[in-house]
Amino acid sequence: MPPISAFIITYNNAHEIERCLSSVVDLADEIVCVDSLSTDGTQEICRRYGARVIEQPFPGYFPQLQFAENQCRNDWALNLYADETISPVLRREIEEIFREEPRANGFKMPRRNYLHRRWIATAGYYPSRHLRLFRRSRGGHIPRALHQKIKVTGKVRQLCGAIDHWCWAKQGEMLDNLLEYARIEAQEMAENNERVRLPHFARPATVFLRRFLLRGGWRQGTLGAVVSVRKACETALRLMLAWEKQNREWLDTPDELYEKAQPTVF
Repeated sequence: MPPISAFIITYNNAHEIERCLSSVVDLADEIVCVDSLSTDGTQEICRRYGARVIEQPFPGYFPQLQFAENQCRNDWALNLYADETISPVLRREIEEIFREEPRANGFKMPRRNYLHRRWIATAGYYPSRHLRLFRRSRGGHIPRALHQKIKVTGKVRQLCGAIDHWCWAKQGEMLDNLLEYARIEAQEMAENNERVRLPHFARPATVFLRRFLLRGGWRQGTLGAVVSVRKACETALRLMLAWEKQNREWLDTPDELYEKAQPTVF
């Protein structure tokens, strides 16, 4: 069986990293954990599972993942996030394929997203296929500020087993994650000079309707509504933050209404 390196980036994931590591510890020949200076015991848990822990301040998702990828000793690499696990079906599928040299350079797999213990099976969340198992000699992560992507040259096969994504496990994590993503995307829009104009503010409503109605979020009732609203809110926040960045100078220039609103000093 060709050896596999699993690589994970972490920061204060003590509440979830053990579940991730236990799903992959007997599948991967090595586990590389690049940690952004956690203070909650994450590193100790990783070492307990035999992971090689490397400390590095967080420079952004793409450079951190690329750095972690480059620390792997094997050509075959499996990328997981701290809030993900390999499902039993996917594990058996990988073991079967790797009994001999795989006839592909990468493997895509569906990802099942869970809100606590509820599977989000609608609203465009499933199947969401990701290339996560690949030959490093044939590809790797490509530069993106968010929603990272791996590309390889040559044949890519589809697997049936899923990665399970246990998102937003902590109270308030959904909101924290939404704000983080919106800020990153707003910064990217500003850097690319993507101007935010009035018609753009119809997009949040469009996002909600597309996910809730066209992609079947309504089938899961309030759960489908919540995850559809979350995507719409992320879109709205991204536009608001990008608009503020693009119009900072204009916002700081007083206009007639501002002057009229100032109190008269006697």
